[in-house]
Amino acid sequence: MKSYDTGPISPPILEETIGENFERTVAANPDGEALVDVAQNRRWTYAELNAEIDLTARGLMSLGVQHRDRVGIWSPNCAEWIMVQYAAAKIGAILVSINPAYRTQELGYALNQSGVRTLVAATAFKSSDYRCMVGEVRPNADGLRDVVFIGTGDWNDGMNHVGAEGVGESVWLAWFLATVLNSFADVMEMENGTVEICAAWRERSRLLASKHAQ
Repeated sequence: MKSYDTGPISPPILEETIGENFERTVAANPDGEALVDVAQNRRWTYAELNAEIDLTARGLMSLGVQHRDRVGIWSPNCAEWIMVQYAAAKIGAILVSINPAYRTQELGYALNQSGVRTLVAATAFKSSDYRCMVGEVRPNADGLRDVVFIGTGDWNDGMNHVGAEGVGESVWLAWFLATVLNSFADVMEMENGTVEICAAWRERSRLLASKHAQ
């Protein structure tokens, strides 16, 4: 039994994950312009953006982010926001969008209420020093384990540049074993008796395989 009410069937619902939908678009138009960052004069084709998203996804996994974990994004509009959004979707994590205008107390409340495990943040916005604000709330954010600041070494040397040589095999083995255990919750018994593995598991397996192929 499906877990949602389809309602009218014309036009039909796209029965695919966000990651699968994006991959389909990439396959159809790999050289088309996908994202333009006017402020920093950066451009990505669909193929280039997809490669950046996969790097970001592997970076999140190297931090231990797993299926159903909360990944927070606290930043004004930027290209990295899009990369984190799709990367989280591809590995089955839940994206928590935090208002860039939040003050320290509001940030702390949002982190604790949502259970954010990994926070990706800008370093500042207008008069707000995000680094200082995160430092203030972090001691009381019980579930927060990692913070990555966009445009710093956290992002440039870690999150967005994780390759085969950049992640210890023990980290990948630990992630893989945890994913295998979690995948049992994603196995659904279909009416015809066959077993289907959810799309999020297939996407995580593809990202793992692509890491070893590099």
